[in-house]
Amino acid sequence: MIDGRDFTAADATGAPPVVIVNESFARRFPTDQAALGRTVSVEGQPRQVVGIVRDVRSFVGFPPPATVFIPSAQTPASLTRLFGSWFATHVVVRTSGDPAAVQGSLARVIRETDAFVPVAACVQWKKS
Repeated sequence: MIDGRDFTAADATGAPPVVIVNESFARRFPTDQAALGRTVSVEGQPRQVVGIVRDVRSFVGFPPPATVFIPSAQTPASLTRLFGSWFATHVVVRTSGDPAAVQGSLARVIRETDAFVPVAACVQWKKS
């Protein structure tokens, strides 16, 4: 996170629509206008930019694409399933305790939220 904030539990269904954008997206605004706090249209819906993150290259030799991140709670289930069929979905969880101890709870919460989302085995655990 370079500026602003991360998504929170308050960014739920029915809350004001928000996005986090990457540096490449933020550079699309004139230099005298900060991206943070601006309203942008994503798929025809106005959303407030609440955070800016660093760029991540998707492909070697190509510049990072302008990217927006939408909180999953504000993404329609049909769209989540559509993207899930194209791209793997990754969940990153930070814990101060034993990472393996949250695995069962995390899988249960995901299944309770949307039973159609597949939950695969965890590949890597890292204690912070």
